Amino acid sequence: MVMLVAYSAWMFPFEVAFLNKNPIRELYVADNIVDLFFAIDIVLTFFLAYIDRRTQLLVRDRRSIAI
Repeated sequence: MVMLVAYSAWMFPFEVAFLNKNPIRELYVADNIVDLFFAIDIVLTFFLAYIDRRTQLLVRDRRSIAI
């Protein structure tokens, strides 16, 4: 994920600053793949347990995680 963030941090400003309205097909595909990985990470993180700060217990209830 660190590599994907580094790619996004480097390529997005480059694309905005130097590329015309017609994006390069390879960069377009690479950007969509990176966005897909970010979307998968969001979904997976949504279902992972966390440690409650007050009780120091592992919260595994999906409703509590969603809230």
